[in-house]
Amino acid sequence: MQDTKLKLRVWFWAMFLVARHKKSISALQLQRDLALGSYRTAWALLQKIRNCFDESSDYPLKGVVEVDETLVGAKGKGAQTGKRLGNKAIVVAAIELGEGTRRGHRWQSVRAQKVPDYKGVTLRGFVKDAVDPESTLLIDGWQSYNKLEEDGFTLERFVSSSMNKAEMRAANPMPHIHLFFSNLKTWITGRFHGVSQKYLQNYINEFVYRLNRRRTPPQIFGWVARRLMQADPCTLMNITSNETSA
Repeated sequence: MQDTKLKLRVWFWAMFLVARHKKSISALQLQRDLALGSYRTAWALLQKIRNCFDESSDYPLKGVVEVDETLVGAKGKGAQTGKRLGNKAIVVAAIELGEGTRRGHRWQSVRAQKVPDYKGVTLRGFVKDAVDPESTLLIDGWQSYNKLEEDGFTLERFVSSSMNKAEMRAANPMPHIHLFFSNLKTWITGRFHGVSQKYLQNYINEFVYRLNRRRTPPQIFGWVARRLMQADPCTLMNITSNETSA
């Protein structure tokens, strides 16, 4: 909020609306609700607020953790199968599983990140930053995760190269992370009608931040306000140059 041209009342209303709406708020809706002069002003305000939605590396995931990747983005021409990118972005995620129920496990916490490729150094880097090395990782058969055993992780693979697509779908080895990916894509499409790959990480951060605090939604406003007041200044140039995005 340093050197802001907006009234602090507008800032706090924006924070309140972001926190109050369970599924977030679009820039167009914020512009209407706060009677802002332009869509760009509303968009920049929301991006500055989203910039504070991140998770501390001081609290890694522990225990049993599902890890997988997916493709997020607009559909291009022709069929897109396997790990071909097309017009999509790669998103890797990890979910810490809690106690079991009749429907599976309770999600404890989630981490997710947009990554440039499927290389081992990239995916293993995400896991090492997000998950405690004494954890057990539930993964598919993708070889990029293999060397994580050298870092102390225990790996449990649920998909083998001998299985065909029908067998893989029937096994549904990691239902929790697949549900997370489905919810993330539905949220992006339904609430924002798609987002630019350049700013995708900020939207992922917001979705994960809300999900991890789903049991205490009334407290989100206070957390967001404190983070914004304590964070380093974030200008429009920072945002558009992607300097603030992970």
